[in-house]
Amino acid sequence: MNMLWYIEFASGEEIQVEAPTCADAAALAHRRVPGAILIEVSAVPAWYALELAYGNLWEDLLARVIRPDSPAPGVWSDHDWLALVPTRALDADGTIRPTGIADYRHRHLHRLWGNIPSVRFDGGLVRIQAFGAAPANLIAVVNHYLRGDGPLDASPTAPCAPN
Repeated sequence: MNMLWYIEFASGEEIQVEAPTCADAAALAHRRVPGAILIEVSAVPAWYALELAYGNLWEDLLARVIRPDSPAPGVWSDHDWLALVPTRALDADGTIRPTGIADYRHRHLHRLWGNIPSVRFDGGLVRIQAFGAAPANLIAVVNHYLRGDGPLDASPTAPCAPN
């Protein structure tokens, strides 16, 4: 799975790329800007990816889909997490299927994000380390939640998250 990477060149130019590793991000940057000298390659933190996409009020705007999971509310540290707010899965007749939540999380998000060290699947929640590397499709998944679809579909076999 790709993560977002911040690239800064000696010229002052900055770009973001999607790549699985730092080395891959640097190679992609060299292909995009041939001959340029790289001075920084770093993973884009999840909180910053959300701020870039939704502005500095992202916590308020996204409160129904992401919540800070911090030991001290209002105080951030490198160990704080952002939790995707649990939702329910509905059958066509409107019956809540609690197992649909687990199906989605483990079959879809785990497939998408399972190899990213800053993402954790535990306690029935999907958590992303706030200062850890953002999955490349984090914004697409959040947008899926915001559309009102939630992270789930009525069908447990339907793909619900962007690939």
